Amino acid sequence: MMKKIFIAALVASLGFMSCSSDDDGSGEQTTSLGGVWLLTELNATPATDLNNDGVASVNLLTETTCFDTTAFSFQGNNTGTVNSTIATLEIDQNQIVNCAVRTDSGTYSISGNTLSVTIDINGGTATETRQVVLTGNGSNAGDTLAFFVANNEIGAYVNDPGNTVASSIQNLEFVYTKQ
Repeated sequence: MMKKIFIAALVASLGFMSCSSDDDGSGEQTTSLGGVWLLTELNATPATDLNNDGVASVNLLTETTCFDTTAFSFQGNNTGTVNSTIATLEIDQNQIVNCAVRTDSGTYSISGNTLSVTIDINGGTATETRQVVLTGNGSNAGDTLAFFVANNEIGAYVNDPGNTVASSIQNLEFVYTKQ
């Protein structure tokens, strides 16, 4: 019997920021994202063996190639496209992994370390808000942006029917690197 686990590399509604400390005189810091951010780490707690090779890894990118094209490309005018990979892991005795890729468009805003992204998806809109951690200033290649998904929110990212290799995942950390 096949069991399916849907792991959203990103619910297609999270994005990134770059710290541009422009002040428009209103006292609020204006932050604008520009460029492409590639998913470079998808860390799970505890380590997980998605590819069933007998070696569990914290970084799920070493367990499957499904997320290799997961990226965000944002324009500076608060609109952009999101290249979001959704991996469907069909668990049978061979641990076969199938991947699907879709691109969604949306808008984003950032205030301090709070990022909100709204996308058009399946005829409706979805908004996601996350606290983000930026290393570097966000404007240079190699800068990173990360956010965490805790145990009580895992269900939005891992639809696990139970008793699978992903059942033990308690936390996810998404790390994107500016290209």
